[in-house]
This record gives sequence, structure tokens and C-alpha cells, in this order.
Amino acid sequence: MKYFSCAVIMLLSLKGFTQSAEDAIRKESALFSANYVKGDVEAMTRQYLDDALLMPPSRDAMVGKKLIFEFWSAASRPIMHRCESDKIIIEGNTAHDYGYFFTQGQKPGEQPGPVQSAKYYILWVKDADGKWKMKIDMWNSRSADWNK
Repeated sequence: MKYFSCAVIMLLSLKGFTQSAEDAIRKESALFSANYVKGDVEAMTRQYLDDALLMPPSRDAMVGKKLIFEFWSAASRPIMHRCESDKIIIEGNTAHDYGYFFTQGQKPGEQPGPVQSAKYYILWVKDADGKWKMKIDMWNSRSADWNK
């Protein structure tokens, strides 16, 4: 019975660890979206590891913060951006996060454009300071009638 109790406590502790890691990743994801809307490319870039891989649609892969900074600096700034994770799988100091993101733009002097959506996959890795950072960030389009 003593060993059973210890096993139950360990499983509950792991559940708490996983939930805590998921919460931290969701917080980082929300921070990325907020920084994107603000246009704070430096803050966005800090959320990537130094050797991170960025794989945007219809573009070559980019490795490293310099290229990632250049990519996000040239990107249009949205008026809304949010990620909705379908699943976050924690494996030690790495996490696989996939789902959909939603974004909306607005050209000066015009009404906001339609909400756009795409699929994403992010590989998160805990850095030496214990902070979750993006190692791989990739996304692509989804069906044109996704919102019907």
C-alpha cells in the first residue's frame, strides 16, 4: 500500500508539472501574439532559441535569430492575432504544440479585413534559464472555407 501511495503521489506531481508547463507555453504563445500586434519584433525574436528554425509558407526555411528578426520586421502588423492550441505534448524539456492561429489585418483608412486562419506547429524547448523558447516555428494555410 505504501508503494501504491507513492506512485499515486508521483503521478499527481507529474500531472501538475505537465499542466504547469502547458500553462507556461500558452502564456508564451499569448505574449508572442501581443508582441506581434504591438509590432515589437525584438520581443518576438527573443522568444526563439538562437538556432531556431522558422518555416513560413511559400518561403525558404530560415535559421537563426538574425533571419527571424528580418522576417518579422518585414511582416505586416495585424490588428488581432491569437493561437488556439489543439494539443501540447510535453516530453521533458521539449513540447510539441499544434493547432490553429487567427489573425486580422487592416489597411490604413479601410475597414478591418476578414479574419484569416492557418495551421501551426511549434517545437518549444526549455532554455538554460528554464524558459520555454521556440526551436521550430512553422505554419501553412488551411481550407478556404474553414469558418463555414
